[in-house]
Amino acid sequence: MRFLACAFLFFSLMACSTRPTAPEGLNLISESQYHGIVDRYTQRSQKYSGLYNTMDVTATLVNSAVARAQADQKARLLQWAPNNYSSELEKLKKDLKNETTVFVSFYTPDKKNDDLQKMTTQWRVYLEAEGRRWEPKIMKIRQPVAETQGLYAYHTRFSTAYVMTFPVATTTIDGVNSRFIITGPLGISTLDYKPVDATLIQP
Repeated sequence: MRFLACAFLFFSLMACSTRPTAPEGLNLISESQYHGIVDRYTQRSQKYSGLYNTMDVTATLVNSAVARAQADQKARLLQWAPNNYSSELEKLKKDLKNETTVFVSFYTPDKKNDDLQKMTTQWRVYLEAEGRRWEPKIMKIRQPVAETQGLYAYHTRFSTAYVMTFPVATTTIDGVNSRFIITGPLGISTLDYKPVDATLIQP
């Protein structure tokens, strides 16, 4: 998703300085509110062989509430002017009508198994809802960890960040229970998500 996958060049600097306040002219949700919304729609699955962690999947379903909250977080971090903010919201509305994004922080100790984005990968990824199943376009995020943490604070340098874009409208997924699945050589991780709380979606 173009809106959600863009790189943020200033996040690393901001991580080492005082957290920015809302730009003048914008009434944004707070940073703590933002992270609360992300946490609500983030699930985690860990696989072990004895005491050995073989796979760790943490995934955020970027539903309408998360996507809208991210617009505020980006506006704060990048100090958008009101006209930039309005323009990005319009792009966001178009994206939500066409696709659904899941952000994934993926860890496996064996790097040869960390290849979800490759055409030759043995992994399969699905989003399921109401008896339907979609497969995604997968993009590995190569920006610095600090930049990714501006939106997903739980992501660490030990994991690989992926953006997975499914060909189903976010507005369709919002109102139903959905399931995100990663299955492959190390096992299967199944993450369940409840419908979006409409009170969290900003106008």
